[in-house]
Amino acid sequence: MEHSNSNPVGSMAAAGSARIQIGNNSTINNTINNYSQDDDQKHLAALSLTDPRKDKSRMEQTKSDLLKEAYLWVLQNSEFRRWRETSENQPLFWIRGDFGKGKTMLLSGIINELQPSTRLKDPTRHTNPTSHTSLSYFFCQATNPGLNNATAVLRGLVYLLVDQHPNLLSHVRGKLPLDPGHWNSGVAIRAIFLEMLQDQSLQNVILIVGALY
Repeated sequence: MEHSNSNPVGSMAAAGSARIQIGNNSTINNTINNYSQDDDQKHLAALSLTDPRKDKSRMEQTKSDLLKEAYLWVLQNSEFRRWRETSENQPLFWIRGDFGKGKTMLLSGIINELQPSTRLKDPTRHTNPTSHTSLSYFFCQATNPGLNNATAVLRGLVYLLVDQHPNLLSHVRGKLPLDPGHWNSGVAIRAIFLEMLQDQSLQNVILIVGALY
């Protein structure tokens, strides 16, 4: 007797020894998809040493309110404008200054100006999910050795890129185990990062790293 909630799958003969399957395989497909989504979430959790967006918000709060006057000048700077308009020919824009001169807050302001035209999600401001530009950033923290090294920088940059392009997790699967303890390998993270940057889904990428010493 057939159960009223059953999902019948049958088959019929075809030419030769072939058989045609008739029925609904959604249960099987959903199970496979769920396993894939669960694995992706585990990879993302292993990758997320920190969320740079939360770090940025915390720094802005602890270093007093971000005043537009403190960074608006750089938006009109000829070198900065040249970088924004011809970044393919001039990919690097380096802001240098002594410790305590406000470079971190300056970069925070630049990020706030750039982010609305990028894919990077942020609950505090509007972004453009259809933009061809992706933004990723990381702020080193001198008081936290775990967030003040090259591996931490790359993990943070990769984390925000994956947040905008979940398909980039394909470059992570199988490369490192799900145990976060294995994600401190700078060589492996660097290889994953460089591979992601070659992905065709990334058309224009802006990478910002602050507080480098």
